[in-house]
Amino acid sequence: MIPKIIHYCWFGGKPLPDTAKKCIDSWKEYLPDFEIVQWNESNFDIHSCAYVEQAYDTKKWAFVADYVRYYAVYHHGGIFLETDTEVIRSFDNLLNDSAYFGFGPVNMTIPTFGAEKGHPVLKDLMNYYHSHSFVMSNGELDLTTINVVTKNVLVDNYSLQMNGQTQLLSHGIKVYAKEYFFSTDWETGVITKNPNLYIIHYADASWLTEEQKKVVKIKRKYKNLFGDNLGDLIGTAVGFAKTKGVRSTYYHGKNYIIRRVGNRLMKLISSLYVNKKKIVFENFLGRGFGDNPKYIALELLNRKLNYDLVWIVNRGTSYTFPKGIRTVERGSFRELFELATARFWIDNTRKEEFIYKSEKQCYIQTWHGFVPLKKMEKDAIQTLSKDYIFSAIHDGAMTDLMLSGCKIRTRLYNMSFWYDGEVKEWGSPRNDIFFKDFNYKEKVSEFFEIDSKYKTLLYAPTFRDDRSVTPYNIDFEKLILTLQNKFGGEWKVLIRLHPNIADQCSFMKYSNTIINASSYDDIQELFAASDVLITDYSDCMFEFSLMRKPVFLYTPDLESYTKSRDFYRDFKSLPYPMADTNDNLRTLILDFDNKTYDDSLTIFFEEIGVLENGTASKSVVDYITSF
Repeated sequence: MIPKIIHYCWFGGKPLPDTAKKCIDSWKEYLPDFEIVQWNESNFDIHSCAYVEQAYDTKKWAFVADYVRYYAVYHHGGIFLETDTEVIRSFDNLLNDSAYFGFGPVNMTIPTFGAEKGHPVLKDLMNYYHSHSFVMSNGELDLTTINVVTKNVLVDNYSLQMNGQTQLLSHGIKVYAKEYFFSTDWETGVITKNPNLYIIHYADASWLTEEQKKVVKIKRKYKNLFGDNLGDLIGTAVGFAKTKGVRSTYYHGKNYIIRRVGNRLMKLISSLYVNKKKIVFENFLGRGFGDNPKYIALELLNRKLNYDLVWIVNRGTSYTFPKGIRTVERGSFRELFELATARFWIDNTRKEEFIYKSEKQCYIQTWHGFVPLKKMEKDAIQTLSKDYIFSAIHDGAMTDLMLSGCKIRTRLYNMSFWYDGEVKEWGSPRNDIFFKDFNYKEKVSEFFEIDSKYKTLLYAPTFRDDRSVTPYNIDFEKLILTLQNKFGGEWKVLIRLHPNIADQCSFMKYSNTIINASSYDDIQELFAASDVLITDYSDCMFEFSLMRKPVFLYTPDLESYTKSRDFYRDFKSLPYPMADTNDNLRTLILDFDNKTYDDSLTIFFEEIGVLENGTASKSVVDYITSF
C-alpha cells in the first residue's frame, strides 16, 4: 500500500508563487492526514547524479525535479505532486495500488504519480537518468520530457499498451485513463472536468516567465503544423516577433533569433557536408592570431600541409595573419558555415551555447593556461554568471580532446571543467617557443627599435577587479640600477599590461628606457626575449620560469588581493622571491642566488608534474593528420 506522504520539488531558491501556495492548500484540504515533504538543495545531493548536476548548473529546475521526484518516492514511498497541481478529491482509492501513473491525451502525464517504497519501476526510471547526460555530446541539452521517459520505460519494461485505456501491469502498476489526471489544454488554457478527475493540473510552467510561456505555446502550435524541425524554426521566429525578442530559457542575448536559426542551420549543413581538410581556429573570442591556436597553425604551415585554415576574428579589427590563413568575421552567418563544414575546431576559450557540433567533427580545446593558480570553473562557480556556466557545460560536452602541460592541470580538467573526455599531456603549444633555437631578442628589439645589446626586464602584472593602478608603483629608475649592479650590462624595461587595463596605460611614465609593450601581439615572444620577469598574481610566472630565468613577484596588495580571490595554493609557497615594497624588491634582486632558485624550481616542477618539452604543436598536428 502506498504510504500517506506527499513529495514535491522546489529548486533554485526562489519563493513559491501564489499559484503553488494555492495548490498546496488544496492538498491539505483533501489529503489532511498526509505528511508533506519539500525536496530542495538542503535535503538532496545535487552531485549524486551527473544528469541532475548538469541540469542544476544550467538552472533547468524542471529537469532537476524529473529525477528527484522518482528518487524521493523510491526511497520513502508516497505520492508526488507538481506545485501547479490542485487536488479536488481524496486519493484514498489510489493508495491501494503498488504504483500508479496516468495517461495524457497522446502520452503519459506526470503531475502526480505514486508508489510503494523501493518499487522497481522507480528504480528503472532513475536508471534512465543515471545513464544519460543532460548536456549531450554535441553540446545541446537533452530536453526529453519526463512524460516521454516514463512512457518508454513502461512500454519497454512493463508492456504498457499506448491505447489510452486503464491498465494493470506487472508489479501492481496501474496506469489510469486520461480522465483521471488530465484536465488542462496548455495551449488554450481550457479546463475539462469529469467525475473521475482527481486533480487539475494548471501546467503553470512556473520556472518560465510569462513571455517565455508565450513563445513555447507558439512553437508547439507550429510544430503540430509543420513537424519538429521546421515548426521549431517557424515558431521561434513568430514567437520572437510577437514577444519583441524575449530571451529564451537557453539561448541568450538580443540576437536570439539569429542564434536560434544559426544553430538549426549548423545542424543542417554539417549533416550534409564536412570538409575533412578544413580547420577553424579561434583565440580569446576573436582577438586574433595568438596563444595556443597560433602555434598549432604555424606548425601546419611549416609542414606545408594541404589544409584550409580559417581564423575567426572580431568585426572591425585588422589583425595580421601569415599567408595560408583566411579569416571570417565572428558573429556572422559565414562563421557558422565555416564551423559547420570544418572537420576540426581549435579554440582556447569556451564556445557560445548555440554553437552546434556534429559527430563527424573534432573539437580540440587547448585552453589558455599552464599551471592553475587562481580557482576557476566549478571551483569558482559562485563567481560565474548563469550564461557562462551554460556555455562551459555546453563547450565541455562538445570537446573531444583537451591539452595539458602539467599533471596538476590534467587533474583540474577531470575534476572542475565539466569535461570527462580525453586529456592529452602533450604540453602547451604556446610554450614550444621556449625550446626553439630562434633569437627572439633580436625580433623584439627590432620591433621596439632598441639595440639588442640591452638586457630586458619584462614587467607583466595582472589586473585588479576595481581597475586600480595603485599597486603598479614600481620605481623603475632605481630598479634598473639594481639590475645593473646584480646582473651587469645595460637594461631596458618592457611593460606589458593585462588587456583589461591596457587602455589605462597613461598612468605609466614611459621613456626610451621604460617602454610600453602592451600592444605587442604575442607575450610568449616577450618572455623568450626577456632576461628577468616581474609580475604579481599572473600565472605567466610559471611559463617564464620554464626557461630557468629569474622571476620576482611584486605584491604590495597581497593581503587584500588574496582575500578577494581564491587560490589553489598558498602564495608564499611558490618558488619565486616575493616583495611588498620597492626597497624589498631591490633587496631580493641583490640577494638573488641562481642555484638556490634553480633547485627550488626543480622541486616545484616535480611537485606539479611539468610535462612541457617543446613538442606540443607537433603532437597536435600529428593527431590531426592521423585522421
